[in-house]
Amino acid sequence: MLETDKDIAVEVVTIDHKGNAVSQDNLELNIYKLSWRWWWSSTNDNIASWVNGQGTELIEHKTFYTTQGKARQHFKIEYPEWGGQYFVQVVNTNNRHSTGKIVFVDWPNSFNRSGRKHPAAATMLSFTTDKEKYTTGENATVTFPSTEGANAMISLETSSGILKQWWQECKKKIRQVSISGSHLK
Repeated sequence: MLETDKDIAVEVVTIDHKGNAVSQDNLELNIYKLSWRWWWSSTNDNIASWVNGQGTELIEHKTFYTTQGKARQHFKIEYPEWGGQYFVQVVNTNNRHSTGKIVFVDWPNSFNRSGRKHPAAATMLSFTTDKEKYTTGENATVTFPSTEGANAMISLETSSGILKQWWQECKKKIRQVSISGSHLK
């Protein structure tokens, strides 16, 4: 995850058809904020449709060049913008070739999200776990922002269906849920 209020570097390399580094002018850096795609996922995101549709907002555009095939550009998502998914695109305007990557930018975990413009609005929750990877049968602890007195629907799912669902009462602004490894078998 990339953080708000910090310079985010974009390293760009330009090469010729033989793979040799070449200087190139007329390059564009475009940063698009993507709207969330709730309950939809695909291995082929078809980002071109998103960039050309109403689900995006161009938030930064600049032109630049590479010297001996290299350049570094920067962008920053500033507070109070809370972040989200962004599409970072580089376009060679000479031949219209482009490349890009979807990145996630959010407040550091220590920030309180109640200062957002719409703190109660539907948004993608920022989950953290106590480990990066688990083996079958291991217990997991999941942490997520919550509202005291609310209930969270916990749903353990695989590509083939729902393994288990339950409601969990939220007693603090940050909620930890322990999930037994036996649920994940």
